[in-house]
Amino acid sequence: MARGLLTRILKVGLERGWFSPDGLLLDCFGGVGTTGIMASSLGLRSMSVELEEKFVSLARENFALHERDWRALGLPLPVILQGDSRNLREIVREAGGAV
Repeated sequence: MARGLLTRILKVGLERGWFSPDGLLLDCFGGVGTTGIMASSLGLRSMSVELEEKFVSLARENFALHERDWRALGLPLPVILQGDSRNLREIVREAGGAV
């Protein structure tokens, strides 16, 4: 996803109350983790699901690049799970969450 577009979506969502730091933002097409990175940087908890194992690995590598800063600032760490989003409820439930 284009980072500029995602930033606008998240900021408008925060301004309008669509997202809140105590909620959980769910991205059912996680890719390389851009949504997780931007969400964490804005203080939002996020969980992403990605079908392709190679993209899950890339997302985790991308998250690792930011983890030290997020921890130092007390920001939430994003989560990415490997699976088919057509089974989103089961994937999230297995991770200890709810949809």
